[in-house]
Amino acid sequence: MNKDSIIGGVLIFLIVIGYSIWSAPTEEQIKEQRRADSIAQVEHARIARQRLQDSLAFAKRLAEQNNASQQQSEETNNLQNDSAAHTLDLQKYGNFAAAAQGEDKDIIIENEKLKLKISKKGGVITFAQVKNFRTYDTLPLILFDKNTADFSILLNDKQVQTRDLYFEPIVKGMESSEDSFYVADGQNLTFAMRVYPNDNNGNVDKDRYLEFEYVISGNDYMLDFNLNMKGMSNYVMPGYSFMTMNWKMMMTGKEKDAIQERKHTTIYYKYKDDDVDYLGEQKDEDSEELKTKVSWVSYKQQFFSATLIAENAFKSADIETKVEEGIPLHKYLQTMNSEFTISLKGSDIEQFPMKMYFGPNKYKILASYGMDLEQQIPLGWGFFLLQW
Repeated sequence: MNKDSIIGGVLIFLIVIGYSIWSAPTEEQIKEQRRADSIAQVEHARIARQRLQDSLAFAKRLAEQNNASQQQSEETNNLQNDSAAHTLDLQKYGNFAAAAQGEDKDIIIENEKLKLKISKKGGVITFAQVKNFRTYDTLPLILFDKNTADFSILLNDKQVQTRDLYFEPIVKGMESSEDSFYVADGQNLTFAMRVYPNDNNGNVDKDRYLEFEYVISGNDYMLDFNLNMKGMSNYVMPGYSFMTMNWKMMMTGKEKDAIQERKHTTIYYKYKDDDVDYLGEQKDEDSEELKTKVSWVSYKQQFFSATLIAENAFKSADIETKVEEGIPLHKYLQTMNSEFTISLKGSDIEQFPMKMYFGPNKYKILASYGMDLEQQIPLGWGFFLLQW
């Protein structure tokens, strides 16, 4: 390498070094750049946070919209379902559609002799226990419950039955929200179950009603049971001069000897101003059309009975006993069914007073009511056994 080449290389190196020194940023420029970079990072972070917040807010709004849409859809579906159910109720129950929905709850009424349960659904007694007596296996003596008894009135040609409607409980003569009552000796309680029709606008019309009224006295097996109606001539069997009432009961065994008990289980009845008669006690099936006025019908077992009594007589009654197959004998004796015809006056106020007896077949007790109920007890060689 000659001298000129060396000098040229040195000059080029010096030029590069000098340019580097000349073009290098100053300390202030470096600080400014760092400040700008820091600001840019902060801005980028802010933008990122804002985008995240916007995304979260959008997701929240979307979720709220979806929830609102779903809720609206559910409400619409519920309204549609309610509307469909209401339409079906109107079609099925007509002027009683408003009473087709309700709460199935029992009202308990007791005295020294009986414990009764009256259901808001159907408005009738669905449980009757005779106190101070027990079955052969020491269980409470229950004449019937809601699984073994049915009581209903046919209201119109739509086949609407009171058993399917919900009634309003009313304690007459006092304000009460209680669902349990005890009637002591010397006292009485007037309790009613009312069902109301709906008017032409679908609203409940409480100026009109059908009522089951119960008057329970202390220390008695007998109670008043009155059918009362106000303003119902256009709602209950319009155009008819009568209505039908059905009473069905599956008689369950109370004694150890079920075969002997079945032999003494049947329906007794009394024509108005006439003799007491009964269906065959030892038949698997028997029936009778009672075409003239009937004072009472009694579902009699060996030692206990449930009796429905009309103060002014039923117009007629069809009665039937039947042993149904497939039910163990010690739990079931036979099924009893009665269809009563009740005359209607067609007036604004209708009343049909009745009584119910739930108790033992003791001669002195039955005779004390003066209704020939004691004639259910045979007076042959087994009289003293059957009347205890």
